[in-house]
Amino acid sequence: MKSAAFALLCGVSLALAFPPWSLWPLAWVVPGLLYALLAESKPKQAALVAYLFGVALYLLGAQWVRALAVPLWLLLPLFPSPVFALYGLVNGLILPRLPKQSRPLAFAVLWALFEWLRGLGTYAAPWFSLASAHAHPTALPLLQCVSFLGTPGMAFLVALTSALVTEGIRRRQKHFALILLLPLALVLLPRPTPTRLSFLHLALIQPGRADAQATNDYLALSRKAALNHPDLIVWPEGAATELDTTRLSALARELKIPLLVGFYKDHKDGADNRPQNLGILFDGEGRTIGRYAKQRLAPFGEVYPFQHWLRGIYASFGIRHDSFQHGERPGVLRLPSGQRIGVGICFESAFPWVAAKNTQAGAQLLIFLTSDQAFGQSAALPQHRDLAIVRAIENRRPVVQVAPTGITTLIAADGRSVAALAPGERGILFVRAILPP
Repeated sequence: MKSAAFALLCGVSLALAFPPWSLWPLAWVVPGLLYALLAESKPKQAALVAYLFGVALYLLGAQWVRALAVPLWLLLPLFPSPVFALYGLVNGLILPRLPKQSRPLAFAVLWALFEWLRGLGTYAAPWFSLASAHAHPTALPLLQCVSFLGTPGMAFLVALTSALVTEGIRRRQKHFALILLLPLALVLLPRPTPTRLSFLHLALIQPGRADAQATNDYLALSRKAALNHPDLIVWPEGAATELDTTRLSALARELKIPLLVGFYKDHKDGADNRPQNLGILFDGEGRTIGRYAKQRLAPFGEVYPFQHWLRGIYASFGIRHDSFQHGERPGVLRLPSGQRIGVGICFESAFPWVAAKNTQAGAQLLIFLTSDQAFGQSAALPQHRDLAIVRAIENRRPVVQVAPTGITTLIAADGRSVAALAPGERGILFVRAILPP
């Protein structure tokens, strides 16, 4: 009973490392506390401990899901928590059989492995990585290590440090405190600095609303933005759905400026009866010069579990269409100026491989079109932005996030927020992105 209560407390404590609380030092403490529980537990008990830890983490950390539906919020832990239970089970099988000095290393390796596993599968929910807890401005020097270690590598180092300190305290050995020098070493590591740079001037449109009148705001704000002659005007996810591609083409031709818009393709358009979530790029003459179809679909928002058997239940929530069709290719689009942008949509900023594939394919700037208005001004917004910060540092690329009601922002390649529009604010964010070669 005590172990179960302590496991729940650990989950609550790690949730506090993320917005809206952002007590990120807890990310260096909680893994060690969980390690203390798992190191001496039998496999079944360890599985229960880790499962309860995951339930508490997701219920508190993602409480903003209640804005969609309370039942969905309560069901949310069903997807990641089995991975936590498996993590506990494996620890319970391995750790008691290892020498005490080897247990922290095994614990940290398993933490990194299972954090990676949480991002796999159709219904993956890879929120709350140890790396993303460090997107707070005061923790950015530590987060820089993801540019060469990746998020699993940073998770390994944080979990190892925390477990070693816990083991040292348990064995009353002072030399274990030397492991605390590791975070200092991460801060002092040199960072590569590109010597040849170019610039891209962008106008990011945030109408501050997502109702039926928002389309008029997009049109008005885009025409106003065109007076400043940016290199690219960007609309958020799904923002152009009320306009057909013919009208969007005419708008780009009127503005004489390239236009990147989010667009939901209805299932009635074309032979495939499934809708798509798209990013479409028009040049200043109104021609479609690039199109990206979202690859990683959001559970319950774009892909519906057990839809064949639960159509009636989904229909009661207004969902009468099939799951979305996912894209197959990276979202690297070339602007008329020759610069290359890597497009991702909404939930995809939680998956390192989406941005990494775009970077590998030559993207100089990463753009995430998102739509978080369903969550109001809850912690979903800063948590989503923090994922974009991690992707910026990970790929050493500036990142733009554009949303109808916020947070619309430009993030530099080192994770600093260059400029942002507040949640709910109506306006145009003019920014200059510094691009690598």
